[in-house]
Amino acid sequence: HIMVVENNNIEIKKFWDIDVNSVNLDMTEEEAIEGLDKHLNRAIDIRLRGDLTIGSFLSGGIDSSLITALASRKLKLEHPMESYTGCSELVGEFDSQFAKQVCEEYPVNYNEVDIQMPEVISSLLRSIWVLDEPLADSATISSYLVAKRGKEDVGVLLSGLGADELFAGLGRNVRGS
Repeated sequence: HIMVVENNNIEIKKFWDIDVNSVNLDMTEEEAIEGLDKHLNRAIDIRLRGDLTIGSFLSGGIDSSLITALASRKLKLEHPMESYTGCSELVGEFDSQFAKQVCEEYPVNYNEVDIQMPEVISSLLRSIWVLDEPLADSATISSYLVAKRGKEDVGVLLSGLGADELFAGLGRNVRGS
């Protein structure tokens, strides 16, 4: 839902809804995989349009690894695609070990963004301003810092943000959180 406030009037409107009646629950596993592949490739193709250089957030999770792999194969660049992984004592080594594996398998350069507490503190207000909405997730600060670093090299950073939920998510204890 969205809330529209205009001339002292408040109106709440439905913004989006899933049509559960259009979901084919009788499809086979093969059909589901083919459909997912089709939709993922279409989504990547749409985001690769344009003339800006492309890179990716690469956490090493299923979502960002899949997006990075698909995009790197489709781009067919003279040089490998750039990827950016936040890493430090604050976020641990979990992300970097899997991100490095993706970069070894596909034409992708691994760029580790070292996130340190002084930079987190100094970027806190700016990262909140960039979000333009309240969000109780400390990962937004490291994402902001990774994006800031990526912007030095590329015009667009692809992200799998939110796709963990589609792929059954990461357990809360995976990263010790």
